[in-house]
Amino acid sequence: MTDPRNVAVPTGLTPIAVGLLVILIGTGFGFNSGYAFNSARVFGPRLFTEVAGSGLEVFRANNRWWWVPIAGPRISVVGGWLYDACVGNRFPESARP
Repeated sequence: MTDPRNVAVPTGLTPIAVGLLVILIGTGFGFNSGYAFNSARVFGPRLFTEVAGSGLEVFRANNRWWWVPIAGPRISVVGGWLYDACVGNRFPESARP
């Protein structure tokens, strides 16, 4: 969205576009994962509840989606590297509109 080698969002609209992207992801995955974007807010309380005596049932709740906020940020880093390797470095800086 902010890559200068790509067609970018107009400068003043970048915060709005990022906000809309967050809302879009949240509404898409919010029902399954409880709108959990922060892995510390997902894994820490579940681990504490499991150690406190509730058992492994806390990891089975919500169709076992507890791992998505933990794995998602790590997968997105790999996606960023793949973008730079496959797409980003194919366009020189002078080719910008």
